[in-house]
Amino acid sequence: MSKLTHGHGGRRAKALPIIMMLASLAAVAPAHAKAPAFRWEKIHLKNVRPSQLFTSLGLDHTVRYGHTRGNGKQGTDPNFPAGMTDIVPLDADKTLIIRGTPEGCAHFRQVVRSADVPPPRWQIQAELLRIQNGREESVARQSLDSVTPDTLQKLTFTVDGQDRAYQLRLRPEANGAIGVSYQYSMQLPPAPIAHESAEGRAPATEVFAPAQIWSPAARIVTILGAVQQIDDLAAQRQAPAPTVDGQPANMLQVLGEDYRLRLTIVLASEAPAQNVAVPIPTPER
Repeated sequence: MSKLTHGHGGRRAKALPIIMMLASLAAVAPAHAKAPAFRWEKIHLKNVRPSQLFTSLGLDHTVRYGHTRGNGKQGTDPNFPAGMTDIVPLDADKTLIIRGTPEGCAHFRQVVRSADVPPPRWQIQAELLRIQNGREESVARQSLDSVTPDTLQKLTFTVDGQDRAYQLRLRPEANGAIGVSYQYSMQLPPAPIAHESAEGRAPATEVFAPAQIWSPAARIVTILGAVQQIDDLAAQRQAPAPTVDGQPANMLQVLGEDYRLRLTIVLASEAPAQNVAVPIPTPER
């Protein structure tokens, strides 16, 4: 055997143990050393808008370029669902596009399933009270059924030939309470409207048309079964009183009477269950 052949065989014999050692180390390497496998999935929602669910899960604070990344360049977001890298809400087809590990996607699907529930439906029971000499007088009642969150509701009462209108919008709070945003109509002094005569030259008799506007939006927080009152006070419906010559003065005139709207919100078509105590609201002092 030549020296060259002998030399090559010796190098192969020395390298063989090293190769076997590396192969054995690779075989016993821990599983977590491998890069996790990510996949894309689409989740269809039935009841909640994707963007609404996206916000309710606290994900809106990490929005970048229309989607959320759980492990961006600045490190993993601790508030992001574990095992997830992307969550994209698409309201157009009512879906969520997600990316993550199989375990992370499965867990997030359970979170979405528990949050994708039909919105609550309430019934609004309203009673209009007129305040005279410090005493309340019930003048009208009305109820609205199947009220859903964030839908504009309108109550209209006809009292002494005049309509009193209220606008309400209900929204569930995180603690189980119900937020009520409301406005009521305000009657302002009649403004003269001059009509032209038949010849189109001299103004004919003036017609006084009352103006109606809405009060600034206000908000109260209530719970199911509780009684709340909205004050529609004449003091909040004051307008400048014109002088004899029709010019505005510094005085104020009060328009109309004082009213209060008494509200009670219950579940839609709710009937008290048998042998269950129904709470009685505490009367106002």
